[in-house]
Amino acid sequence: MRKRGVHGILALTMLSQSLISISQTDTLNRTSPLHHAGICDEEGYCIPSLQGLPRSKGISLNYTTVRNQNIFTEYNNETFSGLIEGTSMLEVKAKVPLLLRNDLKIILGADYSTYDFEFAEHDADQNRIYGSLNNITYRTFETKLYVLKPFLGNKYLFSRIGVELTGDLSSKGIDDYFRSTFSILYGIKSSSRMTWGVGLNYRSSLGRHIVFPTFAYSQILSNRWSLEAYLPMRLNLRFMPNSKNIFEFRNQLSRQHLNTHPGITNENNIVLARTDYYSSIAYEREVYDFLWISVAAGYQVNFDFASSIKRNEQVNSSSLVRNDLTTALVFEIGIFIVPPKKWID
Repeated sequence: MRKRGVHGILALTMLSQSLISISQTDTLNRTSPLHHAGICDEEGYCIPSLQGLPRSKGISLNYTTVRNQNIFTEYNNETFSGLIEGTSMLEVKAKVPLLLRNDLKIILGADYSTYDFEFAEHDADQNRIYGSLNNITYRTFETKLYVLKPFLGNKYLFSRIGVELTGDLSSKGIDDYFRSTFSILYGIKSSSRMTWGVGLNYRSSLGRHIVFPTFAYSQILSNRWSLEAYLPMRLNLRFMPNSKNIFEFRNQLSRQHLNTHPGITNENNIVLARTDYYSSIAYEREVYDFLWISVAAGYQVNFDFASSIKRNEQVNSSSLVRNDLTTALVFEIGIFIVPPKKWID
C-alpha cells in the first residue's frame, strides 16, 4: 500500500516540477504595473494572499458534536435501527513556519483528533454492532508540510504533503492505519482582490487510492464580504463588520476512512467509510490581539456510512454493514491563536 502511495506522490511531484519550470520563464522588474496593483512585492514575486482577509490560525482547539441522529442498519439480510445521541469530535491543530521568504514559504503542521459515538444506552446494550461502535474511540495523528512557491509575476504554486495514522489504533502495526495525501495547486492572482487556481488531490487511505481535480477561488467582494472556495471540499462566504468580528456561512464535504481492529463484526480489519456534508453559520470574535474564540451551529447530511473488509482485492466487494443516518444538528465551539498584528503590519 505504501509503495503505491509513494509512486503517486512522486508522479505529482514531477508534475509540480514541470509547472515550476514553465513559470520560471516569467520575468518581472520592480517597476512592473503588477507591483503597483498589489499583485507582487517589490522584488517582483507574486503575493498569493489577499489583504483584508482574517489572519491564519497558528494553533486551534475545536470541539464539535452532532446531536440525536437516527441510524438504520442492514447486516446479514437483517435490518435494525437505533439512536446516536451524540457524535463528538475533538481536534487540535498547530502550524509552525520553517522558512518565510518572498520567493519560498515552508510551514510544518501537526493535527490530533478524536472521534466518539454515543449510542442510546438501550441500543448499545442490545445490539452488538452499535455496542462495538459505542466502545471505540477513533484517533488521528497527522503531520503536514505546506510549501508555497511564488513566481515572478502573478503566479504561484502551492503543495501539501501529509501522512497520518487513523483509526482505533489498537494494533501494534501501523500498516492498518497509515494514510498519505498530496495536493498541488497552480494559482493565478488576477488582481489584488481575487486569486484562483486549479490542481490535483491524491489520497492513499487504507488500501484505497483516489485522485481528483480541485479548483480554488478567493475573492474580496466588498469592504465587508469575501468568498473562499476549495472545490469540491468546501465553500465559505464571509462577512466582516469590523476587524474583531467575523461571520461565516460554511459548507464542507467530509470524507473519512477509519480502521478498526478487531472490528465491529466477527471479521478483523474493518474499515468504516463515511461521507458527510456540513452546513453551518459560525461567529468568530477577537478576545485579545492574538486570541480568538468561535461558535457555530448548523446541520449534517450523511451520504454514506458503511463498513467493509480492509483488503485491496476486496475493495469493490459489497459492504459488510450498510448504514443510513438522518440529518442532524451540529454545534461547534473553538479557541485559536493568530499572529499578532504587529508581526504582519
